[in-house]
Amino acid sequence: MRDIELHEDLETAATLRAIICVEGPDEYPYAETIERTSAKLSAETVLVSADAPGDRAAMVNALRTALHLDHGPQPRSLADAEDSIVAERARAPRLVVVFDAHALRTTALVTLYGMWAHLVPSRFGLVLTGPHRKLERTLERPALASLQSCVHLHPDFPLRSDASPLHLLLAGARHG
Repeated sequence: MRDIELHEDLETAATLRAIICVEGPDEYPYAETIERTSAKLSAETVLVSADAPGDRAAMVNALRTALHLDHGPQPRSLADAEDSIVAERARAPRLVVVFDAHALRTTALVTLYGMWAHLVPSRFGLVLTGPHRKLERTLERPALASLQSCVHLHPDFPLRSDASPLHLLLAGARHG
């Protein structure tokens, strides 16, 4: 996928506040391509990579750090930390890019989806990235049925030997 096509799709995700999943082969630098392209977006982009073990707490900490919410008083509980993230997202919608989402535990992905769904109608754009097929398999976990139900294959970007090394999945943007 040329950078301009990825740029348009990331811009659309930000504008529609949709969820998109971008996959690439292990050997392809898809994360760098997304990072380079997202720097050119009109929407402010927050880049997140949760540390191992990739659980709910690690994802919340990574989001708080990326959103610069880790300064000042610390939340008393994980739920309070999540509330501060949701409040920040509602104040300043941005595109949130989560690298290596396939490596996250189910609880972390459920948390991300919950934050996105909670902000109806002012939800934020969310980009989940991962190696080809690994992200799809991750989203097939039964506990992620709600998240997966939003995602469908974007027909313009099939992964073939003569096609782009990036594979794009676009979630239906719901307007509330």
